[in-house]
Amino acid sequence: YLVDLGVSMVVCAFAMRKAKVPVWLIFVVVLQVTIGLLEFSKLVALVPLVFTLVGYIMGGGTLKKSIFYGCLISVFYISIIPLCAAGRQELILSGQNSLRIRSAILVQSAVEKNSANYFIEEVNSQPWWTRLMFTDKQAYAMREYDSGRPYDEALIDLKMFIPRILWPRKPIRVGPGKNFYRVVTGRDTNFMALSVYGDLYWRFGWLGVVVGCWLIGMFFGAIFNTNYRAIKTSDYWMFPSVLCGILIVGQGPARFVENGIVAPLPIYFSMVGLGCVLNQVFTENKARVCGC
Repeated sequence: YLVDLGVSMVVCAFAMRKAKVPVWLIFVVVLQVTIGLLEFSKLVALVPLVFTLVGYIMGGGTLKKSIFYGCLISVFYISIIPLCAAGRQELILSGQNSLRIRSAILVQSAVEKNSANYFIEEVNSQPWWTRLMFTDKQAYAMREYDSGRPYDEALIDLKMFIPRILWPRKPIRVGPGKNFYRVVTGRDTNFMALSVYGDLYWRFGWLGVVVGCWLIGMFFGAIFNTNYRAIKTSDYWMFPSVLCGILIVGQGPARFVENGIVAPLPIYFSMVGLGCVLNQVFTENKARVCGC
């Protein structure tokens, strides 16, 4: 999301100056949304809009306009649900994955009634609930732990904190979702999410769930406090850490502890530290220029 982060920071800067957003910036946002639609991914299509809105709010945007833009984003999200669902289905049936095929499927799903029909079928059967339900996977993990087969992979692999630029030959670590899929199905062709709650039980039992959730909750609380202070004071240099914190809190619980909570820590704390340093440097320079 580096491009989206850069765009949102530019929007924040324009909002702080009470200046109009240039046309080229709107074009970049539209391009990012289009890329998300070509991927038939609601998340990829929605992130540029949400980041732009957060940038506007961070820059001191008015409450009325913020609510209005938020409503427009909600309407857009609802409208692309059937479009992305039907597009993914058509892409799987076509057996091809080129840009031309994706563009044709996107236009077909948007113009014809395929997406509407698929949406009606999806509402009747409601398969999307499975995207929010982890009980079956958690039950499997709990049974594994209760049967004496806990998850024996290291919770914190120190190698992940070493940048690849310093260690070019660093081994590529297989994600825990792929390992879990292999345990459940015996195949390694896909990934399977478990949630941090199921992951903690699979490793440590109920004690791990209670202690681990308490620690994660404390960490999320610290992120909220940091983000709240940055947004309240319109701290421009803390803006990247605000967006990173939103992603961690929003996506982390649905993943494993390793890739949802632990892995983003170096990036998040680096952004917080860099934001504090830049804030201090520019504050001192501003005070020196003003003669304070």
